[in-house]
Amino acid sequence: MKQGIASFLSEKEKIEFVKKEDAAFEKRLDEAISGIMNNANARVILLSGPSGSGKTTASEKISKKFAEFGKRLVFVAIDDFYLDKEENARRAAAEGRVAEHESVKSIDLDALAELAREIEKGEKGHVPRFSFKEGKRVGTREIDLSDSPVVLLEGIQAVYPEVEALFMHLECAELFIRPMGQLKCGTEIFDCDELRMLRRIVRNCLQRASSAEQELEMWKTVRDNEEKNIFPQIHERVICVDSMHAYGVNMLKPMATEYLSRVSDGSPYKEYATNLIRRLEGIEEIDREYLSIGSLFCEFVY
Repeated sequence: MKQGIASFLSEKEKIEFVKKEDAAFEKRLDEAISGIMNNANARVILLSGPSGSGKTTASEKISKKFAEFGKRLVFVAIDDFYLDKEENARRAAAEGRVAEHESVKSIDLDALAELAREIEKGEKGHVPRFSFKEGKRVGTREIDLSDSPVVLLEGIQAVYPEVEALFMHLECAELFIRPMGQLKCGTEIFDCDELRMLRRIVRNCLQRASSAEQELEMWKTVRDNEEKNIFPQIHERVICVDSMHAYGVNMLKPMATEYLSRVSDGSPYKEYATNLIRRLEGIEEIDREYLSIGSLFCEFVY
């Protein structure tokens, strides 16, 4: 169990606490990246992790590390391979099921297979551009695959066996990132999934015009998919990185409290939101301005 700090003696202690936790995460991620770079034959990195794990920041840090060593890396988001909303619904109706947005059935596997062939050929690749606002593909971008760069494929879906199978012949390295274990802060204990939920609420309310009520409503679907389609797929070849930060609750507290307090009185999530606010009350907040540029938590609180 990771130990947090509920009350600080000074602002300096807060700053040092943040620096220490960020440095510990950087070390864990660097060790994983070094392990990947030691495989000179790897053509593809599959980076996955559940919602709120820090995949975006990990992608940026992997790119930076490769650049430091003079190695070219091409980034591809698997989210761009989503089927158009209408096509996803059409396929679901034809198969007599409800349209899914978290499972492999929502991904254009044919387009991913074509990308795998383009990587193997080593000339040019073509990646869709998907608009979540419009719910459809809005174009294509070309990527340079000459000189055999390493292609970083990032997304929750990277761990799905159907996606993994398309790229295994290219000598894949697989990286999975998520907070692990529990965090004790004062008298309160938060498990890793609850911490991801808090990250997601703050990020999506702050950046995507969502609400805590909407996020709490979606969370069960998100978790069900993780337990069904993501966590069971972690095998011995996957390098796992813990993205738990002991200061997380302190930093999320002010914004999480604000958003949770807006849950309507008639909501089925009101009681849970009120209880969560109560649990956060005794924890001293840490201002997000204490974060350094590139810190994983910038992904959630800015």
